[in-house]
Amino acid sequence: MTPTQLRVFLTVADVLSLRAAAKRLNVSQPAVTKSIRELERQLSVELIVRHAQGITLTECGQVFRRHATSMIEEMRRTREDLLAIAQGMESRIVIAVSSAMSLTVLPTALKMLQDVSPLTKVHVMDAAMPHALDLLRDGSADLLLVHTVADWVGVEFNSIRFLSSDIVACASRHSPHARAVSLADTLGAQWIYPKNSLNSFDTFFTEQGVDPPGRIVRSQSFTAALSLMLNGDSIAFIIDATVDPILAPLGIVRLELAEKFPKATGMAITRSDIAPTRAVQLFLTCLHQIASSHT
Repeated sequence: MTPTQLRVFLTVADVLSLRAAAKRLNVSQPAVTKSIRELERQLSVELIVRHAQGITLTECGQVFRRHATSMIEEMRRTREDLLAIAQGMESRIVIAVSSAMSLTVLPTALKMLQDVSPLTKVHVMDAAMPHALDLLRDGSADLLLVHTVADWVGVEFNSIRFLSSDIVACASRHSPHARAVSLADTLGAQWIYPKNSLNSFDTFFTEQGVDPPGRIVRSQSFTAALSLMLNGDSIAFIIDATVDPILAPLGIVRLELAEKFPKATGMAITRSDIAPTRAVQLFLTCLHQIASSHT
């Protein structure tokens, strides 16, 4: 299969119309049809089904769409990497990053990267777990930079643990729970859980002999958590390093609870089936240096 065939298929998959795909690609419709048929013959599967309203992807087509996207992105990364080395051209790195990492590690890591590789073009996007892993799978992101309280990364990914951070409970200084000294004092409060971490934190409450909260909001958005704390009786799990420099001036306080929450592990995650580009390797080196400075 060729890059042209992959791009034709991905265009068809996007617009779900052979005619519209041909128009977008500025080629004839028979050329698009021929490209799809050649792909199906090479793969020995049916990728699309025609019907009166247009086309739909078969189950094989849906799976191949993800792989085709990944292959296109891998070819782009390879070309950029080689040109960056051979001709001194700029390279590119796409980083999906969590809110806490954006506020703590990312600024220092990017400054270090730009000092050693000023031509590297950096793209940053939000990492909403676990869907951010799909950004790695389809090649949309080169690297994830996140905090986690559970080891959920499978064998399809490489994970580098480089920093541990304390998790604390925070609320508005005007909250009736602002002076709580134990989990039992927070009874009735609404808790904001990091998305997809429900079981981890419920287990923690249970281990402390306290019933899990009855009111829970699961949120991946740092902004939403901040708004709920400032405008209501909500308590949120927050990475401790963000409290004093960022949240305290806004009126958010750390609850001085007797119980200590599990630590969050800082992780840099890449795909295990592709070689990291030079830009990714440099960025990982920067992360290692940051970790070393904290030991």
